[in-house]
Amino acid sequence: MRGQNTGAVFGTFQGFSFALTVLTSIVIIVLLVCVFIFWSTSYFLDSVFARTAVSLYIGGAIGNLIDRIRFGSVTDFIDFRVWPSFNVADASMTIAVIMFIYSLLFIANPGKQQ
Repeated sequence: MRGQNTGAVFGTFQGFSFALTVLTSIVIIVLLVCVFIFWSTSYFLDSVFARTAVSLYIGGAIGNLIDRIRFGSVTDFIDFRVWPSFNVADASMTIAVIMFIYSLLFIANPGKQQ
């Protein structure tokens, strides 16, 4: 089943597509600036795992932003019937957040002895 989502995750904030487009643009720019500024100095970004998480999140956000700019909404086309429909960009961002949390808890530790 294919659906148009003018809101955010799980259909929240329906009808706020323009505001979400602006907010997503700002978040992407801030994330990219932070990554470029802190890439070589951040202990967190030393891990390939964490870099992959950041890349997946930014890629997913850009994918949804492209949909919002082109169509005014995000096209959700994966539907398991027991879960709200979603798309590849949503899955990418969800996996990125899980990876990010895992990396912060178990991989990135500035006080760890080497």
